[in-house]
Amino acid sequence: MTTVKANHVLPALYDIEINNLTFKYENRTDYALENVTLNVVEKEFVLLAGASGSGKSTLLKCLNGLIPHRYLGDYSGEVKIRNKSVPDSQFLDLALNVGYNDECPNGSWIQSQSARRIVLADPEHGSTTCASGNERHALNI
Repeated sequence: MTTVKANHVLPALYDIEINNLTFKYENRTDYALENVTLNVVEKEFVLLAGASGSGKSTLLKCLNGLIPHRYLGDYSGEVKIRNKSVPDSQFLDLALNVGYNDECPNGSWIQSQSARRIVLADPEHGSTTCASGNERHALNI
């Protein structure tokens, strides 16, 4: 028999928890996401693949807090990162744990000779290098 002290906090079962997430952007008639449920554990590799407009970017924006903190719309369901509710968290606090590289048609994540030189942002010079193509994204937790 194992005894757990009352003040002991058990670790989160999942690092990412999404339960019945539904989202429709403001002034849109169709839902971008409908009843999405997904659980991801530490060090698990997950690929989001789908056609343009299928909700991949929207899902990632829900994980890093851009939705609902920066994009308006109809939002329901539950999204947690390491047992912390994304909608209830401060946007800047989320940025310390979750990074998002949006798609960009002009860049490439991995090119034959530049894989070791990936630079995502250079605020000093006001420039960024974007993730590649329409289908490639990265979420870093």
